[in-house]
Amino acid sequence: MFLGIYSLALSLACLCLAPFLPLLLLFGRVRKGLGQRLGILPRELRDQALLSEGSLWVHAASLGEVNAVAPVVRALLPKMPRQALVFTCTTLAGREQARRLFPQAGACLLLPLDLAFLLAPWIRRFKPRLLVLAETEFWPNFLRQAKVHGANILVANGRLTERSLRRYGRLGRAFTAVLENVDLFAMQSDADAARVIALGVRRARVVAVGNTKFDVSGDLSGAHDEAAKRRHELGWKTGAPVIVAGSTRPGEEAVLLKAFGELKKFLPAARLVLAPRHLERLPEVESVLERGKGSWVRRSAAALAKDADVLLLDSLGELRGFYALACGSGAAWIGGSFRDFGGQNPLEAAALGVPVFFGPYMRHFEEVASALLESGGARQTGEAGLARQTADLLKDTAAHRKAAAAAEQCVRSRAGASRATAELGLKLLLVARMRRDGHLWRDEGLESFRKVSEFGAEVEAPEWRDERPEQYRSGREFGMRLGDGDEQPD
Repeated sequence: MFLGIYSLALSLACLCLAPFLPLLLLFGRVRKGLGQRLGILPRELRDQALLSEGSLWVHAASLGEVNAVAPVVRALLPKMPRQALVFTCTTLAGREQARRLFPQAGACLLLPLDLAFLLAPWIRRFKPRLLVLAETEFWPNFLRQAKVHGANILVANGRLTERSLRRYGRLGRAFTAVLENVDLFAMQSDADAARVIALGVRRARVVAVGNTKFDVSGDLSGAHDEAAKRRHELGWKTGAPVIVAGSTRPGEEAVLLKAFGELKKFLPAARLVLAPRHLERLPEVESVLERGKGSWVRRSAAALAKDADVLLLDSLGELRGFYALACGSGAAWIGGSFRDFGGQNPLEAAALGVPVFFGPYMRHFEEVASALLESGGARQTGEAGLARQTADLLKDTAAHRKAAAAAEQCVRSRAGASRATAELGLKLLLVARMRRDGHLWRDEGLESFRKVSEFGAEVEAPEWRDERPEQYRSGREFGMRLGDGDEQPD
């Protein structure tokens, strides 16, 4: 019932917007990728043969979610060599990031509108064996169609805020039925797991494995090497303090520019990298910069920035590399936290050994913020004290070095959730295979297997025996721990 009402409401909304489509096409964000949102595959994919071996399908909303799920995908790919990688995103920024991180992917696309008749042809073509959803991408028709067509569904790095719990809770059992399509929830924390269970999800399907965003160190291995080259390109002297204001949101640029102006009184050689969260806001940010007192230059201008106080980062995918400029003598100011947007991810900066400062609004990253604050790798302050606290830390070399080491160690010590999530995904495939080929197993082995087929159950795995060694061997391969041996499951 719920799915029918939801689909009807979404269809009516699309019909109401249809007359305004010519006007909407004037906006670049609407025009780009519109065909994919309407379920039209690019020509090069339509001409390809269907994927006979199926796919590992990963869906993430935007750039941040793509970065968070990337380590999970890297752990899964070597264990699923016969499946193509299909990546879908909700935003253009997410799709472009997926293309940068996974050039080997068979397809990186925008997910169609959540209507069954648009989604079903894609699912039939790509045949997902394992569908990995990043965080909270609970699209009802997408989940239902994937399950109907035989996909195993895993939520990776799942999180659920109290606000989301209240919103979804209003739907009652209707939304619980939507979540029943998911086979396993790998949640970030015990609190997230408890909230999902409160929505009616069976406890046995929920596991708290940690936050995959702590697994960023491997993605940043070359950032330090590129930092010196970037400094040379920009004309900035080695050792000059660099503040990177990352992923800023509306209303924050003016606040942070004011704080930077105060910081310059204590550290005249300081430079600021200003990176808005959404590039479509660049005209607005440039207007704020024009009204300010300092000089500034755009990153895309390819000009030396040695005489500029502020570098406006107007390109996608470079923020991680620019955080490395703050190593040794700088800091990171985390956007989205000085106005009530819930904060942005501070872990990329922290993993590079950059002390981070964020404001009072970090509800979307409570666990991360608490860990960094507890370790001493972060400071939390309002806009009034930001300049002074930053200056105090940068002028105290010993304190800065200690904070930088604490931030990096905090990230490294909490890594491992991606590997655990990938192992759960492989075990999910094992369960599906054993259920499909259950007739090959002795009755007592199958009964024991069923007892552990829900991953939340703490039951000792049985020593399965099978009268057909080859079938047993191929089934066992799915259960291998990542990194064990050279054999690969299909």
